[in-house]
Amino acid sequence: MIAVPACRSPQAGVLLVASNALVGCMPMTLDEYIEASKSLEEARQRRVDSYRPFLQFLIGHLTFTGIILVGALASLPKTGAELTPPMAAALGGVVAWMAISALAASLVALVVQGLRLLFLKRGRQAADEWIKTTYALCVLPIVPGFIAVLYCVRAGAALLGKTPVLPQLFDAFKNLFV
Repeated sequence: MIAVPACRSPQAGVLLVASNALVGCMPMTLDEYIEASKSLEEARQRRVDSYRPFLQFLIGHLTFTGIILVGALASLPKTGAELTPPMAAALGGVVAWMAISALAASLVALVVQGLRLLFLKRGRQAADEWIKTTYALCVLPIVPGFIAVLYCVRAGAALLGKTPVLPQLFDAFKNLFV
């Protein structure tokens, strides 16, 4: 139950409830106070949604991957001949893996939304095993995104070293720090 600051009125049986919006106290009977407390508790229960952070994360991930895909596709030259082979491979890897990451995030968001619907139908009683499953599912879109980042590291090393091919990952890190 949410505690509401109250003060006694000179009249018997009337509580005066302090409010942030009002200066002083407003008159409220004990029954009105109990009803208001119940309404506040019901409103607080409606806000409890253990699936909301997962959905917010997935929406952010989709937005991020969408921006990267738009940027990568916008950076393509007008003709394929203007793109060197290592950069074509890197750009292709980034676009492919970010698209897979976006697809994975979309599918996971669909599953999480389904789990959330079950949660709401059960009267907001969370099942711990589904929350743990949801944590695991949210890792899935990160993996292809990480692979795309590794392609970016390899492309950066190729640009710095002026190599005709994309270097292996170990060589890319070695080139970056040496």
